[in-house]
Amino acid sequence: MLLALLLLRGSGLGDRKRRLGGAGEGQPMMPAGNYLYNYNAFVKGFSARDEHGHDNGLGMSLSTEAYALRLLYVAGPGPIAAGNLAFEAGVVYTRTQLDMDSVDSSTVSGISDITFGPSPGRHFGAYHDLLALLVTAPTGDQDPHRLVNVGRSAWRDSGILGLDLVSAPGYRSQRAGKRGL
Repeated sequence: MLLALLLLRGSGLGDRKRRLGGAGEGQPMMPAGNYLYNYNAFVKGFSARDEHGHDNGLGMSLSTEAYALRLLYVAGPGPIAAGNLAFEAGVVYTRTQLDMDSVDSSTVSGISDITFGPSPGRHFGAYHDLLALLVTAPTGDQDPHRLVNVGRSAWRDSGILGLDLVSAPGYRSQRAGKRGL
């Protein structure tokens, strides 16, 4: 909790000129600062289905709880020509239980694989872009003899491209103002 307060204190989230929950005017990247996001998911499944949507008869039930934290740091203008440099890191704590009629149940919990990487973004008038290059490190526990695992035991990479073009000047701010966002 203290870490979250310290991160938010320097982020400028209290500035009334900025809208919470979104990037600036027509930008896919948040304004410069530190951000801490918390995502929670609770999922329950009671049967396994085949490709036609019918219960396959395995007598399976699955329940998962996932708590994800994502830290995003956005540097002020300067490191990149006409843009900002951001860095993000994310970690997930998960607890999963799988029950099947024919085998023993499997329950596992712990820290999953950690994802991190840079996200440079540029701004040219009405055009904005963002390129995230993320790497996932195999830090979660993985046992090939368990039915469920919190980790995948492999390095992974992913790229995300975000593009935004706002042709009418001030369109987003006028629209958001009318809706009270």
